[in-house]
Amino acid sequence: MARLPKPLPKWKSFLYPYARVTWISIGVVTLLVSVMFPILTRIDVGDDSSELQFSKALLLVAGALVAQSMNLSTFGVGEWRRVWMAVWYMGCIVFITGYNGNLIAFLTVPLYPVRIETIKQLAESPLRVTMMDYGEFVPEALQASTDNALRRIGNKLDLFPQDHYYDPAMEMVVKNGTHAFIEAYSFLMGLRMKYGVSKETYILKEQVYSGYLIWFLPKYTPYTETISSTLQRLVEAGIVGKLYRNHFAKTDVIVQGIASVSSLSLDELQGAFLLLVLGLLSSSVLFLAELGFVKLKTMKIKSN
Repeated sequence: MARLPKPLPKWKSFLYPYARVTWISIGVVTLLVSVMFPILTRIDVGDDSSELQFSKALLLVAGALVAQSMNLSTFGVGEWRRVWMAVWYMGCIVFITGYNGNLIAFLTVPLYPVRIETIKQLAESPLRVTMMDYGEFVPEALQASTDNALRRIGNKLDLFPQDHYYDPAMEMVVKNGTHAFIEAYSFLMGLRMKYGVSKETYILKEQVYSGYLIWFLPKYTPYTETISSTLQRLVEAGIVGKLYRNHFAKTDVIVQGIASVSSLSLDELQGAFLLLVLGLLSSSVLFLAELGFVKLKTMKIKSN
């Protein structure tokens, strides 16, 4: 059992639809297309259209990424370059459609960092491991294990005494977030309900050791074999699993409610508003720069 990682900041939601590698790739491809455009224009000697500069090419190419319409004749774009831009616009349509679709999903569903789910991930994580010291064989078995991941877990295992029940474990896992807690699955589910930490914790999909279904019987009981075979049939038929799920239904509902779809709030739309402000500021700066450039050009013409 480990503490649920805190949700990623909602104001950064406009970046989440694509991974970091995707954003970098989009930036590199945009610059590459912007560089190749004027180079191919200069190579095409037979084209009588005006020479396309890098700044104009970058404005034309980057504008397509934000669904900005462009008058290609303004940029001196000839026939073959229109075909070139048509291919680029198709790619931008795919990018924009995917971005808008994923953005809606990330705005309406809480987004969490990647959780630790396997023994190998737990061994490689900075989390330490804890369990109650009640004479269990697990600590020695982990340290002597031939599996590298289990052995690493055993080397960073911290035991706590039975004096205060499982309060130390809850403090290390829930309050401090420095440890993962080792116990049998059913017992962990019960502890989460007892301490009311179902919303703050989760149980790893891969277990360090399993808890088994048992039925205590007196020694030398003659019908032990009959009961064992009957229990096995109940397990294979799925009846035990059904009873198990019903027993922990309350916890399952709580866990499912954490990641359920919710209505949009102003807090979740912070990223969209920040992106809007950033766009307005950028457009204002570009407008003032363009206005100043036109005035300087006009003054230069008048002076000549």
